Parts: sequence; C-alpha cells; structure tokens
Amino acid sequence: MEFTGFECPCGWGGYGQQKHIQQHFLWSRGVPFPGTLYIEPAPRHCNQDWRLWRVRPQDPNPGHKFAYKMARLMQRENGYDFPGWHDDKKYFGDWVKKEPAFFALVEGGYAISFVVVEKTTKYATWDGKTIGEIPFCEGEPKLKICLVWTAHLLRRLGVAKTLIEEVAAEYKTTINEVVWGVPFSESGKVLAFSLTERPWIYVG
Repeated sequence: MEFTGFECPCGWGGYGQQKHIQQHFLWSRGVPFPGTLYIEPAPRHCNQDWRLWRVRPQDPNPGHKFAYKMARLMQRENGYDFPGWHDDKKYFGDWVKKEPAFFALVEGGYAISFVVVEKTTKYATWDGKTIGEIPFCEGEPKLKICLVWTAHLLRRLGVAKTLIEEVAAEYKTTINEVVWGVPFSESGKVLAFSLTERPWIYVG
C-alpha cells in the first residue's frame, strides 16, 4: 500500500512509494550517522553503546546538514512549518544570541534521538492544567528545551530522558530547572511532567 497525504504516522506525503519506505525507516529506526563527523565517548548517564554528538551555529556545515536531516523527520511527523534547525550556518542570524545547540544520541551507527536547546530569560510556571495564555516573566537565564524527538521504535524506553539529563548536566543545571518550549505535543507534555520532581514545570 502506498500512503498519500499525511495518512502515515511518519508524515510522509505522497512523493513515491520507494522514497516513503526510505523515510519511514529513518523515522522508525534513526538516521545513519556519518563517519566523517566527530562524536564524543559514551555520556556518563548512558549505557556504553551510546555516544553523544552536538553541533552549534559556529560549527562547519556538514554537521548542520546532518542535524537538519534529523530535524526534518520531526517536522514531517508533526506538520511543523519550520524543522527546528538550519542546514547552513549562514541562516542562523539573531538566533545565535540565544546560544542554540543540537544534541543527538548515537547507537549502533544510528542517531536515534535529538534535542534542540537554547538560552532564555522569559518563562513561567505551569501545572499542566491551566488553560489560556500564560504570562511570561523575565528571570535569570535558563536552558530551554525547544524540540525533542526519538525514533519511533525506541520511544518510551528512556532514550529522550537520558539525552535530556546529559544535556542538562553539560549546562550544569537539572531537569527541574529547564524551560520547556511551548506549545506542547501531548507526548511532549507527558515527557516533561514525567521527568520533573515538582507538580509544575517551567515553560517558555
């Protein structure tokens, strides 16, 4: 069967069955990690089969192109207007002032999960129940989780949790103190509240 439109949960939209099969595999299993990109040893929160990879705006373009390829998987799945990362460092513009960074976990030669972060001074507390506009206030800089994605077959196995813990540790903060970007997907909301030790989270 060939899916068209957004019938498939991977979000692929009717550009040929073979292309869809290829993209669906990446969405399900993860993206093959290029051997030309530098990768860190196993993070301290991870099992020994995982590696941590990162890219920032000032880094060479091959890293941005790979991060963009991963981010496009999340964009298609959720129907977002913007993939969440650029494929060329010349496009970052004023975003560099927020110190964005892209982190990925790599296992068995595949990048299986990623998170996009930045620094923010605008946030509020939210209990997950209040409906309506949330008034943001200015405060001390905090780490903001802009996007989180994990390959479909590896979800609900603690992969995203491990990645976020490692990134928070790198920024010398805790999950309780990170700001979660809004609006939420339902799965994003569940993840955020499952990781906090409080009945509320920071959103921004």
